[in-house]
Amino acid sequence: MNLESIQEKLFERKLDLIEYFKAAFDIYKEFLKNNKLLVFSTCLLLMLITSLDIFNKYLMALVVKYREVKIAFLVMMLLILELILSVGHSFLIGYYFKKIVMGIEGTENSFEFKKFFLKMLKFIGIQYCLVTFFLVVSLELNLLHLNFIDLVLKIVLIVMFFKYFLYFETYYIHDNTGIISSIDYSHQLSKGNRLR
Repeated sequence: MNLESIQEKLFERKLDLIEYFKAAFDIYKEFLKNNKLLVFSTCLLLMLITSLDIFNKYLMALVVKYREVKIAFLVMMLLILELILSVGHSFLIGYYFKKIVMGIEGTENSFEFKKFFLKMLKFIGIQYCLVTFFLVVSLELNLLHLNFIDLVLKIVLIVMFFKYFLYFETYYIHDNTGIISSIDYSHQLSKGNRLR
């Protein structure tokens, strides 16, 4: 990727919102030109996962309505397939971020697949554990008819995301830092930059 001019523009001063959108579009245009297969496969996989999710929801409605064991088994198999495809999609998105940042920095030749793979595996594992934990907590609060507390918890999670995790994924995947330092750096970046 030849992004020296964009790199200089990003490092020389703080851009306003319109300039950031223009720079992002220029980066994406350059990235798309050099990585058509990656962009196409990422979009195709996302459409497949979305279609599979819609089909699974339809099958789940049939299971509830007819209490059919064969359909329930099919739903379980499709849910496992959807999980596997989602993990694959997460890897592609992580690689996507990594390639864009390395292109901006001009460090495309320093990519280490093993390091990237292990970092993504850790990131996806933590992500799925946290999502599962909060889904279980939310379900329990709803079962106990504590909907207000559930709503407050969701609002707190959204605020925490914007305060601490807005830039976390890109920074954690790209840089050689740990989780806590990535959260701290993301928090520092997001102060005053939430719209950018």
